[in-house]
Amino acid sequence: MEGVKIDDHKMDYDFRKAMYNGKISERIFHKKRVNDILNLVNYSEKKVLDLGCNSGIILIPLTEKNIDVIGAEISTESINQMKNYLYEKALPFKAVLCDGKSLPYKNNSFDIVLLTDVLEHVALPSVFIEEAWRVLNKKGEVVVSVPWEHHPIVKFAFLRKLLSRRNDIDDSLDVPFSLSMLKELFVKFRLKRSFYGAYWADICAVFKKE
Repeated sequence: MEGVKIDDHKMDYDFRKAMYNGKISERIFHKKRVNDILNLVNYSEKKVLDLGCNSGIILIPLTEKNIDVIGAEISTESINQMKNYLYEKALPFKAVLCDGKSLPYKNNSFDIVLLTDVLEHVALPSVFIEEAWRVLNKKGEVVVSVPWEHHPIVKFAFLRKLLSRRNDIDDSLDVPFSLSMLKELFVKFRLKRSFYGAYWADICAVFKKE
């Protein structure tokens, strides 16, 4: 992302729109994925940062549950679309336009950081994880979801094209993960929980700062 201005980034795929208005396969997949993330940890009375929040596919249901959640996103288009979705529901808008490599928050600011559908798209995931470590409180948690390398829909781009309306599949950086790869990246954290979510297409995990 070097040399690219933050507001040059466009929203390649609106996850929330896909969940409600996409192909039936997209709607089923994304609803399952959101449900997995929402039930992964207890968000109640926690301060949450949704890093790489897209158009609010996770942030909006958390906001509906009165969770103190802030979005962080590099795409102006995504931020504006999320603002529209929140406005339609008369919900408060709390998000910042920023690069995940340098977050505009002090150390120890959050109880939970969400990194869902983010790490596979960035060239330096370790930098994002370091920032998550920095802004997390002591004993804070990172909730992660990444594509599992052995799932057919992850291995074969033609299946993703068939099952979704996403138009950037050939251009998007989508690095598949194994659990061991994920654990190596989160070496400073303790793995608290992991499972294969979204019909085994994702690795979902909770890493705890200690």
